[in-house]
Amino acid sequence: DPSCVSACTVGALQKSDSGIVTYDEDRCIGCRYCMYACPFEVPNFEWDIQMPLIVKCDMCVSRLGAGEGEPACAATCPTDAIMFGPKESMLAQAHQRIEANPGKYVDHVYGETENGGTATFYVSPVPFEELGFPASGETSPAYSNRLVTHGTPAVAGAVAVGLSGVYLTIKHHEEAMAELRESGEETATSTTLSTGVSDNSNETAPDEAAEE
Repeated sequence: DPSCVSACTVGALQKSDSGIVTYDEDRCIGCRYCMYACPFEVPNFEWDIQMPLIVKCDMCVSRLGAGEGEPACAATCPTDAIMFGPKESMLAQAHQRIEANPGKYVDHVYGETENGGTATFYVSPVPFEELGFPASGETSPAYSNRLVTHGTPAVAGAVAVGLSGVYLTIKHHEEAMAELRESGEETATSTTLSTGVSDNSNETAPDEAAEE
């Protein structure tokens, strides 16, 4: 299970029945989760262009779809350093090369067990750690990636609901305060008018007494 596929939240990366991981630029949102998830740093981001996309080898899937049989790199390699075929056949070829050349290659097929097994195998006369290959475990990180990244929309939704609740609470509080302010202003106006009437009655009383 490719970790880049499990990390993609929008399905821009898909693993086909042939094992090839394809990329759909129309679905990609540029989150770059696939870059962080891939232990082999296969997906890359086009940092230098205005509308960047993810780029990765797709094993010339268009050539294969047109019936050309194998990717361009395998078709043009004059020494068969690159080969393409069914997974079981390629793994058998890798072991056969090691057995046929004792002492020439490291006695290990890289990709057979790394990250649960990959779709690309390597044999090398130089230890893989010296070539910079990651010392990956034997289990695929896809499951853990899926738990984290596919939970992101749910977390985002929960945050959105929480923020909506906060907004409604604040709005309700503001409306209640506005009502209290309006009620207070009406009370103050009523008190002022009553005081005015009382003052007028006090002023006319002496006049009436004088007339009497």
